[in-house]
Amino acid sequence: MAIGGGSPIDAAKAMWIKYEYPDCTFEDMCKVFGIPTLRNKAKFCAISSTSGTATEVTAFSIITDYKKGIKYPIADFEITPDVAIVDPALAQTMPKKLVAHTGMDALTHAVEAYVSTANCDYTDPLALHAIEMIRDDLVDSYNEDKEARNAMHNAQCLAGMAFSNALLGIVHSMAHKTGAVFGDLGAHIIHGAANAMYLPKVIAFNAKDETAKKRYGKIADVIGLSGSNDEEKVKALIAYLRGLNEKLNIPLCIKNYGADSYPTEQGFVPENVFLERLHDIAVNAVGDACTGSNPRQPSVEEMEKLLKCCYYDTEVDFLKNIEKEKAFAKTVVSQVKIGRQRFFIEEINGERPFERLGGYRGTLYCFFDVETPNRKNNRMSAIGITVVEEGKKSARNFYSLVNPETDFDYFNVKAYRNQ
Repeated sequence: MAIGGGSPIDAAKAMWIKYEYPDCTFEDMCKVFGIPTLRNKAKFCAISSTSGTATEVTAFSIITDYKKGIKYPIADFEITPDVAIVDPALAQTMPKKLVAHTGMDALTHAVEAYVSTANCDYTDPLALHAIEMIRDDLVDSYNEDKEARNAMHNAQCLAGMAFSNALLGIVHSMAHKTGAVFGDLGAHIIHGAANAMYLPKVIAFNAKDETAKKRYGKIADVIGLSGSNDEEKVKALIAYLRGLNEKLNIPLCIKNYGADSYPTEQGFVPENVFLERLHDIAVNAVGDACTGSNPRQPSVEEMEKLLKCCYYDTEVDFLKNIEKEKAFAKTVVSQVKIGRQRFFIEEINGERPFERLGGYRGTLYCFFDVETPNRKNNRMSAIGITVVEEGKKSARNFYSLVNPETDFDYFNVKAYRNQ
């Protein structure tokens, strides 16, 4: 039995695994959906006392490696509690700051679940109703309204039921990898506050995907925001979330995030330290378990730019010309130099790659080996489609020998260079 907020219950989930499998290492636990069968020695009851993580009903646990300064998600339905007791009375004594952070965590869960690539008819109603309840009750709960606080405890659980099945996105990937990485400076970026700061930026990034943009538009409709089209609704949603942060006394960016989590002119993370660690943070965020179900798969370079927007509170405009950048691979192959060049694969034979190639959810690359040794005389080129599955180091490769001038449409690949 575990009682408390997200951290105690998450810790208990890890303890449960170790109790049943003492030889299971932390690295083994972090293999996505790789936990062995539990409930051989014990069953698990979780009782939540905060209104945000919903870990009492989810298949996730977040464990921090303080030496590395990285938060690692453990993801497996095996660690979903057998019994969850959701009693709003336990949340009545939460301090205001905790109400704000856990509430924005819950809102992020619902939003990310609704736009996730794994959303479905069963998770959408949970996510949308949670969003509607949080709109109605979060600010009032923050201002000590007891009935609103009761409602928020239920809303966060609904959001948890949604994301435990629909999964999350890169807001959480970024929060996991920035939360503890600056711990040597004397403070952490609290998870809920990180989500609150990053969510508006990620919405701007994801909205370049048409399906995601429509879903954000639907969220705007549910909240009651105005807009004559989805693009206007997305802007209204971003403005609404930024306004909500201000009402809850949450900073808008890392630069203004104080050691006490409140807004300040100069936060506890100096610019030079942020920039020094930026690349490693981006690499870790792209590799996070939550990235695979995000509507758009960012490159490391894109993640770095997105994190900079979250640090400086600048607009996510580095993708504004992305439609102009897209081209059929037959067009861009003439630009390829001898050696390997990497492109993001948008379509293979008119289908999204993870649907075409065995259901993989990960990063797909197209490699062009121009003038391969065994075919140099007749100008043949080895074209490989490499599929890197999310959370794994191994890759699945697909190769064919074709003439790049005449036969490249053999794959019918639509690709463009990473920004």
